[in-house]
Amino acid sequence: MAADGSRSSLGARCGISWQQQPYEQLAIIANVSTALPHEGRAFERFTEHGPLAMLPMSQGALFAGVVPSAVAARRGA
Repeated sequence: MAADGSRSSLGARCGISWQQQPYEQLAIIANVSTALPHEGRAFERFTEHGPLAMLPMSQGALFAGVVPSAVAARRGA
């Protein structure tokens, strides 16, 4: 296993090839904090505007990501 990024020099030396596929997607991400502790729980919802996910991080913070379809449509994605 080589985990040194999309331009893996180790993968290239081992003759491993890869492909790229543009998905033309947009995501808005943020680190957020809440009034109550997340207790290690993840949260995901699928809404009419796109999916929303909140993933627990260390020190009580949450990583939030949303792919709003309305924003993507306005950008021509």
